[in-house]
Amino acid sequence: MKLNNQNYCLIIKEKLTAHPMPLGSVYKILCYAKNCIMPRKGKTKQQAKKKNVSKKAKPIPKGTDQEDAPKYTLQDVLDKAQSSINEYDFDMAQRYCQKAIELDNENVKVLELTGHVMMEVGDMDAAKQCFGRCVELEPDLGHIKYLYLGQILNGSQAVQCYNKAIEVMLNCIEAQENKALGASNDSAEPTAKDISSAYLSIAELYMTDLCDDEDAEEVCISSIKKAIEHDQTNPEGYQVLADYHLIKSEIEEAKTFINKSLSLWLPNAKGLVADEGEIEGGAEAAPVADPIDCIPISPEAQLKAAKTLIEVEEYNSATEVLELLLDQDDTVLDVWYLIGWANYLQGDDYKLTAKYYLERCHELSEKMDYEDKDLLSHVAELLEELSSLTEQGDVPELDSDQDEQMDAD
Repeated sequence: MKLNNQNYCLIIKEKLTAHPMPLGSVYKILCYAKNCIMPRKGKTKQQAKKKNVSKKAKPIPKGTDQEDAPKYTLQDVLDKAQSSINEYDFDMAQRYCQKAIELDNENVKVLELTGHVMMEVGDMDAAKQCFGRCVELEPDLGHIKYLYLGQILNGSQAVQCYNKAIEVMLNCIEAQENKALGASNDSAEPTAKDISSAYLSIAELYMTDLCDDEDAEEVCISSIKKAIEHDQTNPEGYQVLADYHLIKSEIEEAKTFINKSLSLWLPNAKGLVADEGEIEGGAEAAPVADPIDCIPISPEAQLKAAKTLIEVEEYNSATEVLELLLDQDDTVLDVWYLIGWANYLQGDDYKLTAKYYLERCHELSEKMDYEDKDLLSHVAELLEELSSLTEQGDVPELDSDQDEQMDAD
């Protein structure tokens, strides 16, 4: 029997009668039959290309019967997904990842990228499935999946993932040194800082989730030391060491190590942000990377550093870090609160400044759904105490961009 569209549909109908399935699945099968068997219609590839040359790229159609749609390779789809991630368009990135999964659902790069996107959109179960499948496919190649799983999982399971990531990274670096590199699916080869950061993640777990374990302190300090041994230029190593001493109420030691951490990144970061205006103002300035992207620790780590500095009463340094964070993003409520709190703790001479920042914090909180009700309660309490203060001196001035952004929000 000649297999044409009509005969194929009859066969499908018989199968569906014997084995009922959801309507959505039936639709997909029929679309597939139509796309596979019916003759091509519409314009040629060359005509379609000419017609669309001036248009922006559109999302790849899913379940469509438009036969003149451009055909993408798997790498094309991955590139588009990564581009969407870089633009923080995770909904579009998710659509591209879904298409990539349809093209090859056993590809580790596809699964890792999809897992990352799922984490960004808050679907941790889907992310865990993606990374878990990566582990099944390549248990001893690629450290990225283990680092992600360490973030998703808790307690001892997270520790196991970080330890496995360290093992894979050390083996990879050893192979590099011996010039015996094998195939690797890492998006980037591991660095000393990657290993250092993995050890620090273990240390932080033993300061939080696993703090009641019998050997928690021993494992914690051992992990911190290994982190610093692998990368003595990693500011977060000394920052976590400062937090370790702070937990033990060893204030002077904590102060020493948090200042050591700051010395590795803060002066350079301040210079980068200060120079940004000069670079942009130059008529013939060459394109450069965003100065904020050149800061070696994340905004989250910077915020933690500021909290530690306040704890050890290094208020000026804390304020410098927090003002740098405002330069990066002036819509983070915690930053306004902490600058206000740091000024309040310095005494009466700073309370008018404290009031200014706390009022800005309160204004911002009214424009967003903020979950930390204890912080908001503390802000209200401090503002009530400071309500009698009047402007008798200078208060901090934001640059025009920050003021306009706050007003717009």
